[in-house]
Amino acid sequence: NPSQKATLNVARAEYYLSKGRTELAAKYLAQCPSSIMPFADTSARLALPMLGMEEGNSIKANESLANSNMALITFLTDKMKSAKLKNDTVICTMLGSWLAELHLHE
Repeated sequence: NPSQKATLNVARAEYYLSKGRTELAAKYLAQCPSSIMPFADTSARLALPMLGMEEGNSIKANESLANSNMALITFLTDKMKSAKLKNDTVICTMLGSWLAELHLHE
């Protein structure tokens, strides 16, 4: 059942975020449908701690997210893979640009 899988992915993502395992959490967040975890909210949640703004995460998650963009890179990469499977070139181009910028700063 897709709704059960989505709920399980959210629970796993939140668990791994609470433990500071942000890259693994990002993989689960990328699998969640945007109706449950909107893209803009999720990407902001992963990006803002790097800018010194806490965004509703645990202390461990914020510490991990503040030190590296790898969770955001993981999230965007998985979203790009999904868009590529759907042949969505516009989304792939936008995510690719953002990823290139993040890799330059990592």
